[in-house]
Amino acid sequence: MDQTRGHGVRRPIVHWAPIAALVLSALLAGQVSLANAAPLDDLKRLVEQRQFKQAFELARANSQLLGKGEFDYWFGLAAIDGGNATEGVFALERYLAANPDSASARLELGRGYFVMGDMTRAKDMFDEVSQMNPPAEVLAQIANYQQAIGAKQSAAKGLVGGFLETGFVYDSNVNGGVSDPTIELPFLGTVTLTEDGRARKDRGWLAAGGVYGNLPLNASWNLFAGVNADERRHRETERFDQRNVSFALGAGFKRNDQLWRLSINASQLNVGGARYRDLVAGNIEWIQSPTEKRGLTVFAQAANIGYEGGNSVRDARLGAIGVGWRQPLSGNGQPSLSVNFQAGREQNRRDRDDLGRDFASARASLHLWPLARTMAGSSLTLQSNRYLELDAFFGTTRRDRFTSLEAYIQHYFTSALSLRLDLSRTVNNSNIELFAFTRPQAALKLRYDFK
Repeated sequence: MDQTRGHGVRRPIVHWAPIAALVLSALLAGQVSLANAAPLDDLKRLVEQRQFKQAFELARANSQLLGKGEFDYWFGLAAIDGGNATEGVFALERYLAANPDSASARLELGRGYFVMGDMTRAKDMFDEVSQMNPPAEVLAQIANYQQAIGAKQSAAKGLVGGFLETGFVYDSNVNGGVSDPTIELPFLGTVTLTEDGRARKDRGWLAAGGVYGNLPLNASWNLFAGVNADERRHRETERFDQRNVSFALGAGFKRNDQLWRLSINASQLNVGGARYRDLVAGNIEWIQSPTEKRGLTVFAQAANIGYEGGNSVRDARLGAIGVGWRQPLSGNGQPSLSVNFQAGREQNRRDRDDLGRDFASARASLHLWPLARTMAGSSLTLQSNRYLELDAFFGTTRRDRFTSLEAYIQHYFTSALSLRLDLSRTVNNSNIELFAFTRPQAALKLRYDFK
């Protein structure tokens, strides 16, 4: 039959079914591709926003994409930081098998092994990344993990270590005196202080050392102990030289990601070569640590403080409770933030409530690694002291506000040998001007850690 009948031009025969099938297949493929891209983009966004549990749940809801290259990588990160390290390790192992040159995947896989407690494979993976010429901040991160791995491996079989430190110090106010010798005091009016009450600056040297040990009893319990001593001597104001010796003994109990620590601490402070103060304290801590760099600490302390000679009127009992949190921050140099709050009472044992006080303090600290072998940080401490009773001599109740700003930079020549510069400025404001002072200090210290 002639299909061109009645027309001047012959029309080709068109088979529409195959073409329609091709078009439909292309549309479906595009929809599948877009569907795949959307969960991956959402997963990346949630991981970058550190919403790891939500990211993990999203990935599990799209299980058909597991084993699909980049989806495995981001799922691995979400799982490790979301508390499912085993699944994260499996995903990163799949990704690395297909992408063996990925340094970032090796780094994250090493971190996954670390979280799982497989220190041998974690160390091997970090060593491989170190040989791939990574950026300085990655090398610093690896150094932190390698140090933690060494500590964990040592702790598993018992650990004995210590440190030695020496250096120089400059103190603008060795005796904690006032800057202006003429002050106004409640009840007494204008008073001119002797030299002992005025701020005295001096230079000197310091030395410190310590030994510590840890003995695991089983998978949950361990014993620990430590002894520290430090000494500070001045060139001109010898009677303000200080020596402090302290001792700690305790036990720890760990289950899952929670740690309980009970300890007894004792210390003795000597000033000017004479015994000045003894302290014995009992401490209890609860530490909840989801990761090595993030965690919550709650603690309580009870202490007995005794002074020598004429200072025995200051004998006291101290009780305090506190809470602390540490949190890694985003950005170069692995920044981390620690915040601590504490409150308590120092109750005088000699019926001198004018020497007892209620106190509350807050402290925030920031630490980072600006260079591969250099650590730096700063901290701010605020404290309020409210004394319990009227000071009969001054005719008023003492109130203090204490502020301390500190900064440091520490360079590691090796993992054991380091040089550290400490700077601080302390200000104590008081409604009784005799107790107000400002005290900037600087110290340069060389330290050696040994294990």
